[in-house]
Amino acid sequence: MVYQKKTDVQQDIPLSPLPSAVPNLTKETEVHTIDGTMKVVMEKKITQDNASTYTFFVADISGKNKHTLFTKTASASSTMVLPQNSWSPDGKYLFIRENNKDSFAIFVFKASRDAFSNGELYLDVLPLFTKQKTTERITDVTGWDAPTLLHVKTTGPSYWFDIESRSFLQLATK
Repeated sequence: MVYQKKTDVQQDIPLSPLPSAVPNLTKETEVHTIDGTMKVVMEKKITQDNASTYTFFVADISGKNKHTLFTKTASASSTMVLPQNSWSPDGKYLFIRENNKDSFAIFVFKASRDAFSNGELYLDVLPLFTKQKTTERITDVTGWDAPTLLHVKTTGPSYWFDIESRSFLQLATK
């Protein structure tokens, strides 16, 4: 036990124990493919400095053949989200959302962990949309309308984002 000398009374008084380190908190979320054969798991670890490290794994439904898809450390003002409709209908693609204070990002991955044709490990949807030189901005991505078509809502019309061609196809006017 640690003692502190009290000078005016001259007796030893025990100090309260020092606080122990706060353990890392870990939370897991998983989403299954439509056919129930595969899953993506988001593991969130909160550290003492209130940052979060997110790791995404793809595995078969039993948890075997688990492979890391993506890891990112985010500040307290940023969160990663694994939407319930993350998987494409055929289970070949999935998307992850990152929410920041005033913005968000959408990342599309191949479940196989293979790179896309240009060597990228994932597609960042918002910058690809910005390259279209349109005045609209993306307000949400709501899920899959077909195996390679991600539904994108904007401040104007809605679009499909075609994963294979990396192009945006306008659905209708607002």
